[in-house]
Amino acid sequence: MSRNTNLFVLALYVSAAGVSLAEEVAVLTDQFDAAEYAWLEGKSVASLDDLYADYALQQEAWLPASPPGTGDFQWVAGIVPFVEDGFSKSFLKNLTPHTCAPALSAYRIYLREGEAANGRRFHEIIGPDGTQLNWRWLPADYDPSAWVKARFPEAFAGTEAESSAYAQWLMEIYDSGRIVWVVDLLPESDLVSYVWSQSLAQSPATEDGGVAMMMSVGPGDEFAFTNLNLSGAGLEFSLAYPLGATQSIGIVVSTNLPPVEWSLFGVTNADPATNVVTFTYDSAVEFFRLFAAYDQDSDTDGDGVADGEEFFLNHSDPQDSGDPPNIKGEISYETFSGGQSGTIYVVAVTNSSSWSTNISVSITEPGPYHLTKLSPNTYWVKAFRDSDENGVPGTYEAYGNYSNNQVLLEGQVSNADIVITDPDTDTD
Repeated sequence: MSRNTNLFVLALYVSAAGVSLAEEVAVLTDQFDAAEYAWLEGKSVASLDDLYADYALQQEAWLPASPPGTGDFQWVAGIVPFVEDGFSKSFLKNLTPHTCAPALSAYRIYLREGEAANGRRFHEIIGPDGTQLNWRWLPADYDPSAWVKARFPEAFAGTEAESSAYAQWLMEIYDSGRIVWVVDLLPESDLVSYVWSQSLAQSPATEDGGVAMMMSVGPGDEFAFTNLNLSGAGLEFSLAYPLGATQSIGIVVSTNLPPVEWSLFGVTNADPATNVVTFTYDSAVEFFRLFAAYDQDSDTDGDGVADGEEFFLNHSDPQDSGDPPNIKGEISYETFSGGQSGTIYVVAVTNSSSWSTNISVSITEPGPYHLTKLSPNTYWVKAFRDSDENGVPGTYEAYGNYSNNQVLLEGQVSNADIVITDPDTDTD
């Protein structure tokens, strides 16, 4: 199978280039990515023991770097060659093939850690449909919290410390069972053909009319970081997203190992005409950097703050509409002499006589407003139309107050509607 596939790829390239076979063989020899081949060959596994041992190493490597949370963290390893003779027929027959290159198949598996009813942990291999392909017990004294106890010893000092809420939280978000290793097993006999296909896919067109063969992974249903490389300008990386996406995308970055502290790298709009956007991270090169992306338009609880921003930056609950506190309502405008134009400012102040715009939101026309990410406090909520666009209310400008001022804000206040009116009713 390996030799036939290799010839199939070679024949396609020669036909497109329109040059002699002898000339093309010389070119292709130079194009074969020997470094890629050596790297993949070094990942080869010869038995289930190898797979489980490699998974344990992946857990050790990725647990410190995984974003804190309670859900699975999947590390996609990509192609891992395997020696078929080292695996049982019963295991091989249950593998599910998928195309990984022209005329080549790989077999996706997931290695994960489970917990039995008696609390004992085990490692298992499952297929794409969730079928368990193999499993084995971990040692009876295996501790899934060993890493976090070593990393945060002060949280576990004392006989009662491990039962504290803080210690329990640490053990939950840094549980070794969160790490899921995703592997595409490729028969080792097909490795040369696979590397050939990748080498040709990345080669430029020849000057004699050759056509560069391109291979790509089709757009998925979620965000995915791709094409990371270091250049003179900094770290360049691309973010792929589903075709047709129109939402705003937030990117956050962390330069710390746990505890991870995120900062906003940037916000960009998805271009529905493509499915990728490229960034350059030009800050000082740190030893470790972690990037994450989120849908800036997704606001599950309706508090005016994106779910991703709440999770990564604010550390608030994306399922709680009152966390962080916020005020929302509708602005309407009643006028007696044709009306004023200009930006409408809605302000929340802690002094009844203040019109400070330190905490404010602006809208261009009467309609809904939302004051977000407020601190618990007592506020007076007001609005004015800035007809001279100087950022402060004038005696001649339309204004109004929320009828239920003052507001003791501890969560979300909705329907805080305000009617703004002109300060007098004559025509001057």
